[in-house]
Amino acid sequence: MAETRNPKYVVALAGVAGVILVLGTLLKPVRQLAESTVTGPPIPSQAERARLDRLAQRGQLERTAAYFSQIAFNVATQLVRLETGATGVIWDDSGSIVTARPPTRFPPILMADTGGSRPTSLTVVAAPPALPAALLRADAPDALTPAQRSEDASLTEGEWVVAVWRTADRHYSFAPGLHLGVATTTCSDYRFDELLLSVPLTETMAGGAIVDQEGLLLAVILRCDTRLVAIAVRSVAAVLADGSSPEGRILTAFGIGTSVLHEREASYFRTESGIFVHEIWKGYAGDLAGVEPGDIITRIEGVEVHAIDDLLPLVDAAVPTIDVTVVRGRRTVALTLPGSLVQAGGPERSGVVEAEMREAAAGGYRVEWIAAGSRAEAAGIRSGDVILTLDGASPRNSAAVRRALAGDGDKPTFLIVQRGARLWGVVLG
Repeated sequence: MAETRNPKYVVALAGVAGVILVLGTLLKPVRQLAESTVTGPPIPSQAERARLDRLAQRGQLERTAAYFSQIAFNVATQLVRLETGATGVIWDDSGSIVTARPPTRFPPILMADTGGSRPTSLTVVAAPPALPAALLRADAPDALTPAQRSEDASLTEGEWVVAVWRTADRHYSFAPGLHLGVATTTCSDYRFDELLLSVPLTETMAGGAIVDQEGLLLAVILRCDTRLVAIAVRSVAAVLADGSSPEGRILTAFGIGTSVLHEREASYFRTESGIFVHEIWKGYAGDLAGVEPGDIITRIEGVEVHAIDDLLPLVDAAVPTIDVTVVRGRRTVALTLPGSLVQAGGPERSGVVEAEMREAAAGGYRVEWIAAGSRAEAAGIRSGDVILTLDGASPRNSAAVRRALAGDGDKPTFLIVQRGARLWGVVLG
């Protein structure tokens, strides 16, 4: 007998089957989406992408820093640390060292840390006042590594360079930057090629080196009046030649600026023999001995002088004192300068410079401006200078100073001018 089904049961069963079919259809694409999510590449969020970018930049910076650090490490062996706090660049294999001239005077002998177990003794060869560079020489040069110099500072603007200097803890420091071009700079009466850099130069970097990516020396960080500048190698070489000349050595030792008599000075002072003293720096040995601008040196230790080289006994003779004869106006004056034996053990005189400079500035007439094209401008006088004397006497009034600077009258005039610690004489007319 055939089985009889309950119609309600059949309907219910059919409904359940329909539900299962619908659920299966709905679940199928969900499973496919899940499978594609697992097997495909992950999609980072915006925050994750920013974090990855920062990590990439940090890695690049670390690699760049390591690159410049290696350049500085190689260059640091060519630098020394002076007891004055500045860095010195080893200039050549003879033991010559170049550094920034300090605001005060060098002692004749000073010590330097060259990286060895003992400090190295240095002798000052040339450090004339107002010259931005100083030349020193090591007593034991064999252990020193000279810098590899590049005479060509015409880098492409935007190239990387590195400033390197020695620190007080016997290590080195460095600062990479961009080369921005070359400009002509005037420091006192000297003109230089200055490398323009994106690196700000601070006092701790004085005397340091500017090198290219090959480690070649491009410039030395020197003091130009009141600021630090990167002076190109070719200009530094010219400075050292000037400072090492007989005139530069005498200026270094005594603060006496000398020159042969030109036609104008010979005519005014009515002489054709002797060496003209055109400047004196306050506080130096020449000033303390009584030498004045306008003096004409005629004898040293009784021997007549006719050329600058005849003055070399002043710096070469190992004696306590040296007798010097000068003609001052119509008078002959005997003076005594300290010899090299006294200077080598002498005290630092920078305090005298400041005190005597203030005292001297109390008199005279300050120049407020100079007419363009005037003979005063041609002679190098500029605003801020103080006119101390006219023809050997204090100026009677400001009108007399104006007439002298303007060149009224046919008669030449001899002026003594003060600029800071420098007194210098010039014949106008």
